[in-house]
Amino acid sequence: MFKRPLVAVPLMLASFPASAEIIVEQAMIAGGELRVIGRLSRPRQTTVTLDGTHETRSEASGRFTFRLIYHPATCIVKLQADNEEREAVVGFCGQRATDVPQNGASAAVLNQQGPPGPEGPQGEAGPSGPTGPQGERGPEGPAGPPGPAGPVGARGERGPEGPPGPQGPPGPLGPAGSPGQSIAENLPGLVGPPGPMGPEGPPGPPGPQGPQGLAGHQGPQGPQGSQGHRGEPGPAGPPGPEGPTGPQGEAGPPGPPGPVGPVGAIGPAGPAGPEGKPGLSGTILRVFVQQCNSGERCVARCEDDEFPINGTCARGDRPAMDELAVYCFSTSSDTNGMFARAICAKK
Repeated sequence: MFKRPLVAVPLMLASFPASAEIIVEQAMIAGGELRVIGRLSRPRQTTVTLDGTHETRSEASGRFTFRLIYHPATCIVKLQADNEEREAVVGFCGQRATDVPQNGASAAVLNQQGPPGPEGPQGEAGPSGPTGPQGERGPEGPAGPPGPAGPVGARGERGPEGPPGPQGPPGPLGPAGSPGQSIAENLPGLVGPPGPMGPEGPPGPPGPQGPQGLAGHQGPQGPQGSQGHRGEPGPAGPPGPEGPTGPQGEAGPPGPPGPVGPVGAIGPAGPAGPEGKPGLSGTILRVFVQQCNSGERCVARCEDDEFPINGTCARGDRPAMDELAVYCFSTSSDTNGMFARAICAKK
């Protein structure tokens, strides 16, 4: 009975139940050595052991690193620090076969690729992005209807009195006065008794008007007579000048809003809003893709403050990876070239 050697999927980490969790950021074989990078759940300086035989000291932040010339037989390592434990699957690790066949027919079975390993846990969520710019200002609504008219102001002052009307017609002629004594050279005799009244003769023609006599002395004012009937009013005089404007009345209550007008054209973009606060710090991942020509090695290299945690190749063989980059080697003559893809994390 022969067993095939198993090859672990690159950078696929699996955790097992433990009393406390040690965070493993990288566990892989690269550059001819075993590399395990992680941090303790509670930051402190203490001794961290690997498989009970290899030791290192963690930093004050709890980070630790193993770089050993060591190949775990089962491709699984066990980490322990005080009461914290963690087991992790090592990437790019080939498990040893317990019984290797010697004949050529069985050796072909060893070259067959094993089934893929289980899917790793989901990574931590990245930090929230900055606040977007402020939206555009909407169109201005239509103006409301005018309010009702205010109350009438106070009456202006009375204009000046108009000129008097035309003089009315003269009144009826009064009775004639008693004749006075004539003046002659001789004194008149005594007046005899009046004779009988003769028949009334026909009226004679009016004589010429005599000269107006001298005005006599004004007699005492008689008692005031009763008020006569009021004469007809004369024609109205011209209107007087306009009086000053009275004070403005109080504004009436606002009228009901008018119907909504049509939507106006979109105004210009408003100014950018204030910059948002930075998000909470966390592990930041970055994907870097390098395109290369066909038939050559393609390298996707991370920045100096990063390290690769996973990588894939497009139209090429399976990737190789160390602490700096992901390497792909083309096995075809595709004219479109090939791509090397690296997932980089901050140190």
